[in-house]
Amino acid sequence: MKPIEDIADELRGADYLVWRNGRGAVRLLGRENNLMLLEYAGERMLSHIVAEHGDYQATEIAAELMAKLYAASEEPLPSALLPIRDRFAALFQRARDDQNAGCQTDYVHAAIIADQMMSNASELRGLHGDLHHENIMFSSRGWLVIDPVGLVGEVGFGAANMFYDPACQRRRDRETQPGHL
Repeated sequence: MKPIEDIADELRGADYLVWRNGRGAVRLLGRENNLMLLEYAGERMLSHIVAEHGDYQATEIAAELMAKLYAASEEPLPSALLPIRDRFAALFQRARDDQNAGCQTDYVHAAIIADQMMSNASELRGLHGDLHHENIMFSSRGWLVIDPVGLVGEVGFGAANMFYDPACQRRRDRETQPGHL
């Protein structure tokens, strides 16, 4: 059982799964209020591929899956999906606060870049919203995404989390443990 940190994310994610209807995503088999029954997606994550075969093979798998997820769809987007700009509200607020305090921080620069990207979005798509190596699972139907947030935005935002390399993170975690030289 997974603790639910943000029920709104989970409910939007359920709407995303219904919209995907099994195309590249785990199937939502049933839902009653805040309870969801999901298709079993297996135990093998994309991070296992990184560890066993390297980042190149994992990147190929992720790219194929993203092409499927972010292809144009005949199905209208669910109205419950959150616009990416709303998801970035905390960043924009922090940037305004920093600017008002006379500080040019990384938050200010990141907000400028994010705003430019959002303002120049050419095609909005339904986005997973939390796509990374641990949310891509190998199932009996092949590679599928799990645990979506359910956003609407430019596909570049949907792919951004994939730049995180879990093997590098595990190395950094080990290196920062007490006693490691």
